[in-house]
Order: sequence, then C-alpha cells, then structure tokens
Amino acid sequence: MSRAKAPKLFLAGEVNDEMTFKVIPFLQENANKRVEIFINSEGGSVQQALHIYRLIQNHKKVTIVAVAECSSAATLILAASDKRLSMLETEFLIHYGTEESSSLKEKRNHELKYAKMLEIYKNLGIPDDVLNKFMNYEHTMSTAEALKYKLITGMYK
Repeated sequence: MSRAKAPKLFLAGEVNDEMTFKVIPFLQENANKRVEIFINSEGGSVQQALHIYRLIQNHKKVTIVAVAECSSAATLILAASDKRLSMLETEFLIHYGTEESSSLKEKRNHELKYAKMLEIYKNLGIPDDVLNKFMNYEHTMSTAEALKYKLITGMYK
C-alpha cells in the first residue's frame, strides 16, 4: 500500500484517555493494514502513553510521524513503532516527568512506569550516558539529535 493510501490518524495535544480512545478503534478498523499516525504533543499521562505503546506494538504495521513537538509521554508513543519519522524542525523531550505521589503504592507505581520508560528508550539503542543526560536535565533534542540517538529512524518526506 502506498503512503498516500495508508490510513492516517492525527493525534494532537495532551496524551490522555481521549487520545487512547482515538487509537483503539483506528487500529481495530485497520487491523491488517500499514497505517500512519501523526503526533504533535507536549506529553501527558505516562500510563496512557504506555497503553498506546502496547496497542501499537500489537498492531505492528504502524509508521509514526512526529510533527512540531514530541515531548515526554508522546515520545513513548513514538518509540512503539519500528518506523519512527519526523518532520523537519520537530523538537523532542524525554525526561522522568513530574508526577506527585502521596502513598507508597503510588510511588511504587511511578517507579515501575519510569523503569518501563527507560527500558523502552534503551531498546531503541539510545546509549546510557545520553539517556541519563536527557532524562535528568530535560534537554530538548533537535531532529538531528533524535536521528543520531535513534529516537527516530528517518525524516518524513
């Protein structure tokens, strides 16, 4: 199927329940097709990003294109695909996040989510020293850096 005919989904804004509920029917309706998902997001819920990550991993035939901004939880969604593309001048941010925890159970849940985040980024091939730098200092990554460190696999043309 040519790129022009591939079904497309456009995700913009906060990663939340609403975004997850857009992805589920789109992937179900296009179960045996290669699809394209365009994302422009400042981030949001790590939990919802992990749900979307698993949905995309199960579908397997997904190209994800980062547009303008792909930050925080949105980079987890991007990481779900083996074909991760970017528009020119897109900015990326990976970091630990700022979720507040009031109970021991919540703190443990956050620790597990962040461990999963690290595992996902490491599986892309991002070196530990680079990952630590970006995760701890909230460094905005350029498109060139995202390509160099394997957050994206190419440019969208």
